[in-house]
Order: sequence, then structure tokens, then C-alpha cells
Amino acid sequence: MSAPALRLVRCDDEPARPDGLSAAMTIPEFWEAHYRPHLEAGGSQPSTIERYGTSVSHWGRLVGPVSLAQVSTDHGRHYIVELSARNLSPNTIFGHRNTIYRIVHTAGEGSRTSPVPPVGLIGPVWFPPVRCVRRTPRAWELDEIGAWLDALAAVTQPRRLADWGIEPADWWRSLVLFGYNTGLRLNTILALRWDWVDGSMVDIPASAIKGGHADERKPLNRFARAAARAIRTDHPRLFPWPCSESRLDRLKRKHFDLAGISDARRRSVNAGKFFHGLRTTCITELSVIDPHLASLLHGERTMTARHYKDLARLANAMEQMPQPQQTNPYPAAERQLMLF
Repeated sequence: MSAPALRLVRCDDEPARPDGLSAAMTIPEFWEAHYRPHLEAGGSQPSTIERYGTSVSHWGRLVGPVSLAQVSTDHGRHYIVELSARNLSPNTIFGHRNTIYRIVHTAGEGSRTSPVPPVGLIGPVWFPPVRCVRRTPRAWELDEIGAWLDALAAVTQPRRLADWGIEPADWWRSLVLFGYNTGLRLNTILALRWDWVDGSMVDIPASAIKGGHADERKPLNRFARAAARAIRTDHPRLFPWPCSESRLDRLKRKHFDLAGISDARRRSVNAGKFFHGLRTTCITELSVIDPHLASLLHGERTMTARHYKDLARLANAMEQMPQPQQTNPYPAAERQLMLF
């Protein structure tokens, strides 16, 4: 066969293998050398990177130092079994399994939707599926949010917020009020920057949106703007957070104890995703004001795009949202609210 013929049969589209990467690496090594740096460079949220790192740590501890070339279906099955033995919820196991599967897939051919470029080190590997339990989300009642806000008046953690001149109680109450009045996810709220705010709107880049494929423009009603401005300092973020995501989750659980909200009630709200329940409550209240508007916050992206011309209608409805009543007033937010 001639040299030109050899060039014809060669796969010119084979993904390049960056220097230093090989199929002899373990998943934790590949994570640190390739996957994590690309997530960081791509603007992924610190909480997302932390969750990926937790899954990788579990793999290293439960499966051991297995090279990428050796990873098989049996290893995937062993990982799932070991996670199940630790009494983790099906949805948590589902997330850990998918994270590792995604990383392994990137070491091979990757996929069109992969956030990290594939490197073609290994062939395809199949992991057994995990059933994700879908529960009907339930919203918080406004009086429960009010009790939550009252309990937050006594919060003193984390003290490191004081480094930015923010009282912890004010930070938490502003966060809850902002989350309820915007319907934004917690990770998105923590990523928001003041230079994204344009009057009564906020322009959010795709990198700060779960599964984001395009930038989004969202309304901020007067209650959300007052809550954010009540804790504004010279920090570039609306809600600067000095600790880890796990620290935030632990503190949230303590706050529900202070508010007297039972474990059963917590579990009934978005399967225990307490803060996400504020998003559900926001959408519920908006659907009462105008049933058409739920799709703008919680529908498929194509549906949102189709109704995007009604953004002013959404902003108007958000201004009409009923507010939770607090026994203990929040003077910082009330002073800001008087400005609107």
C-alpha cells in the first residue's frame, strides 16, 4: 500500500492526547490533571467542582487505584454497591455514579454535551444504571418561611462573614428573601455579581446556570433588590460565602431546628433540598398570579425561549408576590425597601 493510501485510511479526527495524560492514570489522577482544570477554566461553580471531587474521592477509597485502562463494568458495579452499603439515598448514588461515568467517558470518546474535551485514551466503558427517585416537589408555606426568617435573626455563623462587614444573621435572611423572590437556584445566587445587575434585571451568564447553554436575563423585584442591598459591601458578589458548600448545608439544617420545622416536613419539600423549596414556592405563587408564567422559570429551555417576549409580564407578576411575615423585623432590608 502506498503512502498516500495510508493517509486515506488514517483517522485524522482522532482526539489529541495532551502531554502527561495516559491510560495508566487512575481516575483521581485524571481528575486532577485534566478534568478539574477544564471545569475551572470553563467557569464551573466551586460547588459543582466540590461535588465532582467528592465522587472522585469516594471512587478512590471504595474501588482503589485502578488505572483508566483497567476500568470496567465490574468496577462501576462495585462502586454502586459500596455506595449503597453506606445508606446513601438513591438520588445521591445516582449523582456519584453519573459523575464517575462522565469522567471515564471523557477519558475515552466523550460526547457532544461533555463540558470537558475528550482525550481518547481508552475505549467505551458501560456502568450499570441507577434508578433516580423522582418525587413530586412540595413548596414551603409562607408562614414556614416566616418562621425560618425569625430563627435566622439569632444566627452568628459563619463569623468569617464579618471580614466583609456582613452580619451572619443579615446574610442568611437576605439569602432566603432573595431566593424566594427570584426563584433562582442556590448555586446561581452564590455566583451572582454586582456588575451583572442592571437596575431591576440581572444578566446571568450560562456558566452560572445549571445546564446552561445560553445567558439569561432575569427580573429582580423590589423585595429581592432590597434583600441584596441590605448586605452590600465592596465585595463583587451579591452573596459572598467564605466557606465550603458542605458547611453551608450543615448550617441550613441547624436553622431548621431553630425554626421548629420537623424532619418529616423537611423531607417532604423537594426531597430534602430545603433551599430549592424556595424556588418551588416562588413558582407556585407566580402560577397563582398568572398560570402562564411557571414555564418562564421551570420549563424546558425551548419553552422559556418561546415565551421570552413576556419577560416584562414575569417582572410585573414578581412585584405582586406575597411576602412571608416575620415576627422579628429585618430592619436592614426594610430600610432598603423604602427606597423603591
